[in-house]
Amino acid sequence: MVTETEQCVFSILTNPSIRGRIVAHRPKQHCHVELPDLTPDRIEGLWVALVLGLTERGLVSNGLFDVPTARSDERVSVWAGDFQVLCSDCSPGSISHSLLKRPVLPPAISLAIGGPTGSGKTTLIRRLLSSPLGDRMMRYIAYTTRQPRSGETDGVDYHFVDPCEITVYQNNPRFAEYVEARGNWYWVDLGSIFRSRWSKVRAIHVFSITQVHEFLSRRAIIPDLQWIWLDTSYDEVSRRLQNRGDDNRTQSLAHCERLAAQDRTGLVSLNLDTEILTVEESLAALTDFIRAKEEKILWT
Repeated sequence: MVTETEQCVFSILTNPSIRGRIVAHRPKQHCHVELPDLTPDRIEGLWVALVLGLTERGLVSNGLFDVPTARSDERVSVWAGDFQVLCSDCSPGSISHSLLKRPVLPPAISLAIGGPTGSGKTTLIRRLLSSPLGDRMMRYIAYTTRQPRSGETDGVDYHFVDPCEITVYQNNPRFAEYVEARGNWYWVDLGSIFRSRWSKVRAIHVFSITQVHEFLSRRAIIPDLQWIWLDTSYDEVSRRLQNRGDDNRTQSLAHCERLAAQDRTGLVSLNLDTEILTVEESLAALTDFIRAKEEKILWT
C-alpha cells in the first residue's frame, strides 16, 4: 500500500514544473524517477520542492535534505524518512548529480523583520548590519517586480526583475513564496536559505516578512524563526511616505491597513513601536533579544 509520504513525493516529482516519470516503485522502500535536464539548478529546485511539500503536509520536519553536489555517473538520491527516491537524467550524454541525506538544521538565530511600509524595516536591518553583530548576519535578498525606489540598489535591497520575466522564476521550484503587495510580486530563493544555514556557524539569519501566511510558510521550513514586528500609526506611516516621495502612497497606505487587520496573535516574538522608539533604541532592544536567545542555544 502506498503511504502518504510516497503519494506526496509522486505528486511533486510528476508536477509539470519538474516533469518526472516514475519508472520503478517498491512500496515503503524506494522509487526510481527519470527527469529531463537534471542540471544543478533543477536538482536544487527539486530538493526545495520536496522539502516544502513534505513539511507543509507535516510528513517531515526541520529540514532533512543536503544541498546538491555534482558527481559524475551517479544518480540523485533523496530520502523522505526511510523512503528513498532515486532520480536519474533521461537526457542523452548528461551528467548526473547527487543529493545526500542530512539531519536537522544546525542551530542559529533566525529573524523575520516585519511591519508596514515606512515603519523602518530597511533602516533597522542596515543598522544591524553595521553593528557588532553585523559580521554574523546572513541577509536574504528577495526578488520583486516593482521598480527600485530612490537610493535602492539591485542585488543589495532587492533583486529587481522585469514583470515579463516572472514566469521564468515560477517555473523553477527552487523559487517560492510568491506574495503580491501593492500590485507587485515578491518571492525568495529558498535554496539559498538552506545552503547558507550550513555554511556559517553561529549565524544570524535575517528575512523581511510582513504577512501572516508568508511567515507561517517560512516557519514551516525554519521552525526556529522569530517574528520581529515594527509598529507605527497610520498617520505616522502617511507622514513618512510623504516625506520620502512615495509614488504609490495611496496603495501603500491601503496595504498598511490590511497589515494592521492581520491576526498576529501568538506569532510575534518582539514588538517595536518605531513611532516612539528611535532607531538606536530599536536596535538596542533587538540586540538584547538576540543575546537572550543565544543564551538558550546549545551551539555545535
